[in-house]
Amino acid sequence: MPHFHLVARSHGWLYTRDAEAAHLWRSLRRAFPEAHAACLMPDHLHLLLPHADQAGRLARVRGGYARWLKHHPQWVQPLRWAPTPPPEELASDPSHLRRTIRYVHLNPCRARLVTDPLAWTWSTHRDATAFAYAPWVQVASPGRFHAVVSGDPTVQVSGTLLPRVQAGVHGLAAISRVVESVFRCAAPETVHGPARRYAVRTAAAFDHRDVHALADWATCSPRQVQRLLREPVGRWDPVDDPVLAGCIRGVGDPRLADGLVSGELPRLPSWRAYRERRTAMSPGER
Repeated sequence: MPHFHLVARSHGWLYTRDAEAAHLWRSLRRAFPEAHAACLMPDHLHLLLPHADQAGRLARVRGGYARWLKHHPQWVQPLRWAPTPPPEELASDPSHLRRTIRYVHLNPCRARLVTDPLAWTWSTHRDATAFAYAPWVQVASPGRFHAVVSGDPTVQVSGTLLPRVQAGVHGLAAISRVVESVFRCAAPETVHGPARRYAVRTAAAFDHRDVHALADWATCSPRQVQRLLREPVGRWDPVDDPVLAGCIRGVGDPRLADGLVSGELPRLPSWRAYRERRTAMSPGER
């Protein structure tokens, strides 16, 4: 079965805030539920598909995103997409598909934006390793998958471990950031629907059991908190819910500690350095 690697580039930044990236991410996911891997970089995106997108779905996503941005001029300069190169057809060898998935997930690390693939919000690596709500892609063995992907010189040759439950005291702010990371959303979205439920249950697992304090934090009523805590769990208890397990394991891990950035991403030192390196490259190297 053939597989194809699609790349779409922009002139300048593709997005400048996590809210913009979230909109583009959701659009891509709706358009390509069958994708094997995806990654949003600051000025381009990667998609790995079981087809060459003959229906032109990526073109529709690009056009829709550009129109959406016009309604938010305070966030980003007018987006200009670069011409899209033809999809790259992968060899039929399954190992080529695995290598390309690894390449897509390692893009942020090789660009020196993060030091571990799990730390990049806009990549299906979090989905594959069970640290994303309603994962876009899934793999049979998340730990082994992460070890293979992270075993790169830009990360750690021996690979890195997935987050484990952390001892110690962890405040509500730290729990909020992990829930933002797992749900790929920021306040006020984190205090509505499933994100609120998992935030409250994660906080309770770390011994935050004051109903009124949790209600103030989650901007809901004490009665709602009580309903959410009908089946409280401890951080060391076995958890069948993979989303709750991911939230609990992520608390205290620096790769999931930043949540989503509320300000402009290009202000981050890593983004400024990325732009300088990309500007110095020739068009063929980018």
